[in-house]
Amino acid sequence: MKRKLKFQFITDDRFERYGKDILKTIVEMNVELKNKLSKLPVKVDDYKPRMLSFTDHDQSGNPYEIIQYRIDYYLEKTGKITWNDIISIINSVQAPCYKFI
Repeated sequence: MKRKLKFQFITDDRFERYGKDILKTIVEMNVELKNKLSKLPVKVDDYKPRMLSFTDHDQSGNPYEIIQYRIDYYLEKTGKITWNDIISIINSVQAPCYKFI
């Protein structure tokens, strides 16, 4: 059985509070990644962005809502390429945590 690389892209409104649309941002990141990976001997399964929301508190104790979007990816090699080369390309879009499954 071949190993698969699992990773996740995340956008978070705490880090993009200057009017950026975090859903648009993650969709653009997904397109950029798929364009880069399309030139490689890999198979990529990805899922639609999903939204998460949760409450945090500022230093004064006031609650505020945090919104995140996440996309899960599962990548499998289909030809001669190193995992380091693949990870390097993924990191050029966003550096996620990786897990081999």
